Formats: sequence, C-alpha cells, structure tokens
Amino acid sequence: MSCSVKKKKDKKDKFCVEFDRERDCPTSCCPKPVVMECQNVSGVTLPILTADLITGAPAPTTVGTISADLSCFCRPCVKLDFSAVVVLPLIALAVGGEIIFRIFRSCNGQNEVQVGSFNFPQPVLAADIGGSESIHFTFCDCPSCPAECCSYRITVETTSVGAAITSYTINQGTIAITVAERC
Repeated sequence: MSCSVKKKKDKKDKFCVEFDRERDCPTSCCPKPVVMECQNVSGVTLPILTADLITGAPAPTTVGTISADLSCFCRPCVKLDFSAVVVLPLIALAVGGEIIFRIFRSCNGQNEVQVGSFNFPQPVLAADIGGSESIHFTFCDCPSCPAECCSYRITVETTSVGAAITSYTINQGTIAITVAERC
C-alpha cells in the first residue's frame, strides 16, 4: 500500500499532515508522527488530611509536570500515563476517605484547566501497617485546538473521615505522555 498523505498549511503557515479518514485510518500502514516524553516523579510527603485552613477544602500538592511539543500535529491526541507507590508510615490507621489525583492542562501559556481526576479510596488500614500500594492511571486528552506546546500537571490531595496517620509518601513515580495524530 502506498503512503498517500497530503500536507497543507495551517493558519500559522505551518505544514500539517492531512489524513483522509476513510482512505488512511482503517487500513493505512503509513507511519504517522508520534512524540513520547517521560520523566521520573520526585517523592512527595503529604499529611493524611490535606486541607486549606481558611476554606477547609482539600489542598492540592503538585506531584509532577510534563510538557510536549505539539507543533507538528493538526489534531493531536495525548495519552498520559502516571504510576507511583503510596507508602504508609509504620503506625497507621485511616478510616475512609480517598486520595485524589487531578490532571491540569495548559497549552501555549494559557491558564490551566482541569481535564481529569482519579480517586483512589483509602480503606480502613490497621492490619497493613507500614504497607505500600502501587497506583496507576491512564488519561486520554484530545485538545480541540492545535497548540504549540501543552503542559500537564498532576496534583494530589487527600480526604479522610478519621486518621491516626500524620503523613504518607508518594514516590517511585513516572509520568509519560505519548502524542499521535487523531484520525
């Protein structure tokens, strides 16, 4: 099969690859541009109940940020993967609540917008003192407007009904993004 893609100029005089959905997407063996970025997440220690002292709302802490150049895509679709290990201290007792990860996107220096969140329940922990648990999530984001560069920031916050833990740690983490042209 031949690779028949057209190039067109966008509003900024950049060349974008134009795919014919019926012709190229289902059967094409033509290579399409892909960008992959990854980085390690530095460890972060958080109190079991993070809250803003004025409003009482959970206070987020940034776990990591990653950016990608999207200038060679007309219709980019971004797959974000996050994984880390949550470690509890040796003396632990938490009743209910959850760990909340939020994903924010900022493109071309614009204001951040929240594009997703993942909630992980904190079970009643007493027998698993000093334990750890791995957390992983994947998020797909297909911005409606082409962008030069998009940054993704992941924050974490916790809520708890009752706790005897003073803190927990999130470490050994990675953030990776893979970008491809949408058909």
